[in-house]
Amino acid sequence: VSQSRYVRRQDSNSRPPGIHLNSNLISGGGNDDTTILQPVLDSAANMGSLKLIIDGVALVSRLKVSGNTEIECLPNCGFYQKDNTSLTFLSNKQLWTRNGTDENIILRNLVINGNRLNQAPAESGTNYYYPLTWFSHTKNLQVYNLRTKNPQYFSILIDTFEDCIIDGVTMHDDFNSEDGKDMQDVVHVF
Repeated sequence: VSQSRYVRRQDSNSRPPGIHLNSNLISGGGNDDTTILQPVLDSAANMGSLKLIIDGVALVSRLKVSGNTEIECLPNCGFYQKDNTSLTFLSNKQLWTRNGTDENIILRNLVINGNRLNQAPAESGTNYYYPLTWFSHTKNLQVYNLRTKNPQYFSILIDTFEDCIIDGVTMHDDFNSEDGKDMQDVVHVF
């Protein structure tokens, strides 16, 4: 990764204007950072590469990453998915366009609370929920120490890929099957 853009609470000179990072990994709340973080992630195409370091907790609905992007969360930092999002929280752009391959995506120490009880099914009247993270049409996807809490469905789903490293994925679910939102698997690969 040749160029980097950092999101750090402590260094306001390197933060994108307007970033809040004032949510809570357990209870959520705070200001929505989606419209600040997505353009930062979109800049990877123009910069050649991007390294995004999260130093705080971002309240976010959904983020899409391009190739040549690295996201790292510092200790006690991460993401909380907004209420009523009901979509995959983090995915690569080619998942939705299917127009090529996203190469060299690296995720390090991500902590994501999927806020499961406050999400609706993907389709009204069904029991189908989106995976918390979903990567498709990727090459050289690297996932290190992904920690998820209360995902809607899978913690991570990976399909149509080449060269993938997964080193440590854990899921914590605060709820049981009585809430009607049964979990499938932590990692789903096909």
